[in-house]
Formats: sequence, structure tokens, C-alpha cells
Amino acid sequence: MPVIPPVILNRLLAGIEADNLVMLCGAGLSIPPPASLMSAQRVSQACYDKWLPTEQLPIAMRNNIDLLSGHFYANGQFESVFI
Repeated sequence: MPVIPPVILNRLLAGIEADNLVMLCGAGLSIPPPASLMSAQRVSQACYDKWLPTEQLPIAMRNNIDLLSGHFYANGQFESVFI
């Protein structure tokens, strides 16, 4: 049995193809090599900067992934923006 249901997998793949997929990771991020993943703050900055041409957001959201993701969740956009 697949770990990810086919419906979700198809949506994830479509997000990758549309260049609008963001993956959020929890504690244990591997920032140093070899993984070289971005910190939560850097993810928030990258998402904020990419979204800015679409909508002006409060600057406080730029460095706070909780505020940024909460904004999209409250507006019913979390799934379409972050998944």
C-alpha cells in the first residue's frame, strides 16, 4: 500500500510541475551539508518573497513561518499554496 494516497500524490506532482509546491519540515532540519535544507525562517522568507507580487503581506510575516502559514490557512488558501 502506498504511503501517500494516489489523490494526494497527484496533487503533489501537479504542484511540482506548476512550480508552486512548498514542503515544510518540523524539528530536526538538517541545515548543514549534505542535506543543506533551509531553516524555517529562510523558508518563510522565500515563500513571502515569491508571494509578494501576488499580494502585499505584512512585513512581520516574512520571518515567521507560523504567521505566514496561518495567514493562508485563515484565508482558506493553505492547501492551494502550501500543498
